[in-house]
Amino acid sequence: MKINYDKRALEVTGITGNGGDYFASNFNNAEGWLKTAWVDAAGGTKAAKAGDALFTIAFKIKDDASLGDKVLTVVKQTDIDDFTFTDTSAVEMDKTLKAGKVKVSNAVVIAVTGVTVTPGTLSLAAGGAPGTLTAAVVPANATNAKVTWTSSNTS
Repeated sequence: MKINYDKRALEVTGITGNGGDYFASNFNNAEGWLKTAWVDAAGGTKAAKAGDALFTIAFKIKDDASLGDKVLTVVKQTDIDDFTFTDTSAVEMDKTLKAGKVKVSNAVVIAVTGVTVTPGTLSLAAGGAPGTLTAAVVPANATNAKVTWTSSNTS
């Protein structure tokens, strides 16, 4: 199966097979397509049922992506080379494709409201034991909880 996607907004980071005993995939982010193949080589012992997810695509939304729906399009749905399902006798089966899309929306940013440093006071003696300071960002689920340590006296 070949699927086209909006290369200006989306980047495939991985494709994982969810069943069968053979799964292969590749993708080209520069051109905006991905291909998958899923096979039950045992002839029906691991057959897909209606509603089964055959594979999962992981996308990264590009920083400069425009907002809105990004449609995923199966290329040539009527072409047996690009979109096919067969029974255990290799006879082409009826199939239905549910259209897919990825919705790009504004990210929810959780701002840092404070940083707690413990211990509140740390006294060190020259040549003595080292000490440890620990920083905790508040809230803990802040979008960017990165802490950078600096000193006004590095000597």
